[in-house]
Order: sequence, then C-alpha cells, then structure tokens
Amino acid sequence: MTKFRLALALALLSACDATYRDVDGADFLRARPNAQIDPEIAAAATPEIRAQLAFPARIGTARIVYGDTTLPPNAEAGLWTDLAQRHAGIGTFTPLHSTVGRTNDLALRQAAAALSLDYIVITELDIAQGTATARFVDVRNGYLYATTSASSRLGGHNGFWGNEVNNPGRRARLSSALATELLPEVDDMLSGLALRQNR
Repeated sequence: MTKFRLALALALLSACDATYRDVDGADFLRARPNAQIDPEIAAAATPEIRAQLAFPARIGTARIVYGDTTLPPNAEAGLWTDLAQRHAGIGTFTPLHSTVGRTNDLALRQAAAALSLDYIVITELDIAQGTATARFVDVRNGYLYATTSASSRLGGHNGFWGNEVNNPGRRARLSSALATELLPEVDDMLSGLALRQNR
C-alpha cells in the first residue's frame, strides 16, 4: 500500500520550466534611466554583480528540508549521481554535508567556498506545502542564474498537530518524492545554463 501511495503521489506532481536570468542588474536599471526606482529595488537588482558563468566548474549541491541541509537517502542519491554523470561536461558535483545545519544562501556559499566550489544547486523540499524549488547560485558573489520548481497537486503533509513530519522514514519518503519530481527540472535547467555560458 505504501508503494502504491508513493506512486500515486509522484503521478500527481507538476513541474515548471526553468527561469533564467538573462539580464544583469545594471542593464535592468539602465533600461529605464528616467524611471523612479525604490532604493530597495535597486539594491535587489545587484547592479554591481555581473554574470560570470563558465563551465567546466566545481558545482555543489545542497538539499534543504525544514531549513536544514540534509543528505539524500540512498535511492535519491543515486538519482543525483545519474544527473551528475549526464552533465559531466559542465563539471563535477559535490554534495554539501549535513553539518551545515540550519542555513541560508550565505551560509551555503561559505560552506561551498571552503570546498573551493564555483556554483551551488540549492534545492528546497517543502513537505508542508508539497512544493520543491531549485536555484543555481554563484558561490563568489551570490548571483542567481536560474530557478525551477515542481509541486504536488495533492498538497502538503504535516505531522501531528500541524507540526513538521518527525518520523524519519516518512520524512525521507515525502521529501524524496518531491526531489524525484524536481530533478528532471534541474536536469533541464543545467542544460539551459550550459547553452547560456559566456553569452
């Protein structure tokens, strides 16, 4: 019964095409030089950072569940290995260890810099919402190159009283179901990035 339910959940997941950042922040701001732009918006555009996408590269992977960096279960780890082999032309892939713990992009970039990595694929698996996202980020400057996502039409899952799913086996199954649907989108995102390098 458990395998049937997991298969049904996978069948009811949907995905979104990757979104690529093809315009640098400085170009975005110059496009309308006379427009009034809020300072917070101008800062968010990061006009001082230019795209520096170049392959082959050393690429980290970070898997986040409930705000923690976690390593994938064995079956899911095999899917990551397959993805890395398909994209060997753009570089090597290194998972960031779960000791990173509670995290944000800066903490992940610091952990990646300690391993001399160039970029990170950051995946966030939201069990409560039934959604999964991935983004490709420059370790050196935080530049966001691309994002993609997938979601479950069945919605999210919670533990008792609406809290986090604490049962390790159930948490692994639910997060891996989301990751399994997200990884083909990551695959496409990486292919798109390979075409966009040095544009």
